[in-house]
Amino acid sequence: MQRILVPTEFTYLSKCALNLGMQLAKLANAEVRIASVVEPLHNDFMEERDEYSHDPTSSIRNIEITEEARARMHERAEEVSKWFPDQIIAPKILFGNKVKSLVKEVNEQAIDLVIMGGDLYEPKDLQSNEFLRQSNSPVVILKCMINQLEKFKDIIFLADVDNDSEKLISHAKELQSLLKAKIHVVRVNTPKNFLAPKRCKETLENFVSRCRLENTELVSLEAKTEIEGLMSYCETIKNAFVCLGIHERSFLQSLITSSISEGEVIANSIHPVWTFKD
Repeated sequence: MQRILVPTEFTYLSKCALNLGMQLAKLANAEVRIASVVEPLHNDFMEERDEYSHDPTSSIRNIEITEEARARMHERAEEVSKWFPDQIIAPKILFGNKVKSLVKEVNEQAIDLVIMGGDLYEPKDLQSNEFLRQSNSPVVILKCMINQLEKFKDIIFLADVDNDSEKLISHAKELQSLLKAKIHVVRVNTPKNFLAPKRCKETLENFVSRCRLENTELVSLEAKTEIEGLMSYCETIKNAFVCLGIHERSFLQSLITSSISEGEVIANSIHPVWTFKD
């Protein structure tokens, strides 16, 4: 892991995301990039050229917003430098549509991890969910301040035992290595997707073996729904990351499917959620 991107709107949760980013960067010896997206108020922005047109009547307010964002970005970078004086911070202003700009930054700049405050993600918002599906790097979403990352020694991994996504497993292992954590491989038995206890245990063991996971705990739960079982288990662990694979279906398709959605997990999780499209 070399580059971590933290989108910010200068809110408290954006500060929480940046604080986590700096702690992870310290563990990985990585660079943190802070990005704020300025979305034009009018159609005077030429996205392909990353600049405004010369129509002063329509662009003055956009330029003012941009300068305000630059000033706030400078303040935030100085503040973070006091917290982590020995680490590299690279602030940047992006222009245009928020999702397109962030996806472009992630993919073109070879970002390894994105960390977002929970206020930048809306479970039922089309753009929020499309960003998770378009990003080529994992995205962490959190809703609280984490001041002692060294206490996070557990990863709750909701296993899709029928899908051994190599990239998803690779990212889960990377997080495990950074945190020196145990992976709790969880399968929730529901009335619609039930396996007998012996069969469930064998299925989880085969999954762990195929994926070559180490330092694991196999967890089989019974609940009415996957989200109910997963959230119930999350409450039993104090400091953890939830690791979740996102299917590359469209957001509208996810609304009509019966399977668990990342929106439900993120909205209900008391822990930071680490997502990656599988």
